[in-house]
Amino acid sequence: MSEGPGPYGGDLNDFGSASEAQPELPDFQAAPPSRADQPLGQSEPGQQPNYGQPQPGANQPPPGYGQQPNYGQQPGYGQPQPGYAPYGYAPPAPANDGNAVAALVLSIASFVVCPFVAAIVALFLAQIAKRDILASNGTKGGLSLVTAAKVIAWTNIALTLLFAVIIMLGLVAFRSTSS
Repeated sequence: MSEGPGPYGGDLNDFGSASEAQPELPDFQAAPPSRADQPLGQSEPGQQPNYGQPQPGANQPPPGYGQQPNYGQQPGYGQPQPGYAPYGYAPPAPANDGNAVAALVLSIASFVVCPFVAAIVALFLAQIAKRDILASNGTKGGLSLVTAAKVIAWTNIALTLLFAVIIMLGLVAFRSTSS
């Protein structure tokens, strides 16, 4: 079998492996040490630099940087700021006014029980609840409940009146045809 040049420049024997002669590797130990972190003019040609050794004055802060003055008691990291809820928590919502809830319940119930009367009572309760909520300066909630109760109550009143008018017109039409 023939021997030929290998992929790395060495000769291959019959079995496809490199012959006894190994290519020469460069000698990295003979390279001079880097002088990049030594100031110019202070290195001696035969002296090794002190890598990993602390430099004189390395642990001292630069001049003019001292302890910052303490301006009052500052909360630590992760502590809630005064007057604010902690991170990730919303402040508690104000409780709904009881009259607002009652007005909403009555306005919805007015479709089933006493249509006209329950809707009018719901309108009165909604007006009282709105006055109480505005006077509470944010400690009571429920303005959206008041608005919903008013809309539902007025819708109920309008539908009740429309239904009553349709019934009356039907009765009048029925009497006029039967006489």
